[in-house]
Amino acid sequence: MTAASTPQTVSKSILVDTSRYLRIQKPRRIQPQLDVEITGHCFQPHIDHLESDWVSHVAAPAFKVYRQNRGGAGVESFCSIGTGSGLDVLSAIEILGATRVGLTDVHEDVVAAAAANVARNQAAAFPVTIQSGFGDLLTPLLSYNARYDVSMRTCPTFHRRMPRPSPKRRRAPTMFPRARKMCRTW
Repeated sequence: MTAASTPQTVSKSILVDTSRYLRIQKPRRIQPQLDVEITGHCFQPHIDHLESDWVSHVAAPAFKVYRQNRGGAGVESFCSIGTGSGLDVLSAIEILGATRVGLTDVHEDVVAAAAANVARNQAAAFPVTIQSGFGDLLTPLLSYNARYDVSMRTCPTFHRRMPRPSPKRRRAPTMFPRARKMCRTW
């Protein structure tokens, strides 16, 4: 584990088995084993419990359905807002076939690590153009004057358990009970 200047920017590296993580036979566009740097501002992927991992359990299957609904056609570009470690971008490169990716986050260290993760883990035979910046939503990417075929926004994750609302203040059931259950497990 390497440390930077503050506790929030402490980083570590994890190894991710791509086939297991994305539930695919053999990756073509990204490395079979991903070497991913995780900073202190980034949510830790759940590589040992994939049902609790947003990218593995929700985003990657959605990418597969999206590509299938397009008759198997890939996309040229993908953008991740709130990228975290960049595993979502790597998944889009592999599953959607994106050759140009944009990634943003509010923390500079997160964007730097995610861009490095994407660069380090892409297959040499399938080069990808990386457009990145830190700041609010898509604002960091304005200088690229680019449009993206698919964009994904990842909401921030709170690391401490929030108090349950009183019975009088409970919200109506969500339309997405599976997502609601996942949020509770995180």
